[in-house]
Amino acid sequence: MTNEQKGLHKKSQSSGVYVRLDVAKNSNTHPKTLMKLSNDKEIIVREEVAKNPNTPAEILDKLSNDKELSVRRLVAQNKNLSLQALENLSNDKEKMVRSGVIYNPKVPIQILEKLSEDKETMVRYDLASNPKTPSKLLDKLSDDKDWTVRSSVAYNSSASNKLLEKLSNDKESGVRESVVSNDNVTPEILKRLSDDENRGVRYRIAQNAKTPKDILEKLSGDKIYDIRRNVAANPNTSSQTLENLSNENDEWIRSIVVNHPNVSFKTLKKLSQDKNQKIAQEAAKNI
Repeated sequence: MTNEQKGLHKKSQSSGVYVRLDVAKNSNTHPKTLMKLSNDKEIIVREEVAKNPNTPAEILDKLSNDKELSVRRLVAQNKNLSLQALENLSNDKEKMVRSGVIYNPKVPIQILEKLSEDKETMVRYDLASNPKTPSKLLDKLSDDKDWTVRSSVAYNSSASNKLLEKLSNDKESGVRESVVSNDNVTPEILKRLSDDENRGVRYRIAQNAKTPKDILEKLSGDKIYDIRRNVAANPNTSSQTLENLSNENDEWIRSIVVNHPNVSFKTLKKLSQDKNQKIAQEAAKNI
């Protein structure tokens, strides 16, 4: 042990739980000390040992049998965990622990394939939301019986254009909402779904900063107030659309327009005469 590690080992014998907690967190703590702390009576101390990136596999394997699921979940995510222990935790009785396995950077595809068929929706949902999940498993989960899992796939930044196209036709509006909220959604999908019967889908399109100007212009005439408000706040909204929105009866929308970076001089000039004094002052200030 170095002098620092000796000092940390001495602190690990403190009666103060937060002193021991700091030792368990420290990346320089010696394995011998971590082994001692892995038996600590306090859950939060054992949790920090489980999280420590320098905790050896031997200690993690022991903690993989800890009675507390929070400790086992953290162990499941540690890159130093042995493959055998990882396999064991993928069969843990607690769904939170099995879900933790998904986020281990060394988890083999075979384990992920098994978890893609887990009986618990939460586990499949977490797998569907992980951007590191292999594309073939995202494809599989896009057909999941639970719409929240499909929605999770639709929002995943690793979802392919083909997958987004498929899910954009999902019968559940929540899935379509996730599609139009995905940063990689294509303009073609946004255009088609801008006519969606569900207001939530149109709301998300109006909110998406990548929505093309012509679609935002169209949505600026939507009958739903919240959708028009989102258009007013969208950074991609054109000056012409903002001018149209400056005629809104609603003061909140006009107050958004007056501070929009794309608002024109013409619109500001008009709003400087607004009946709402605060909006008028903002417009005058921004001219």
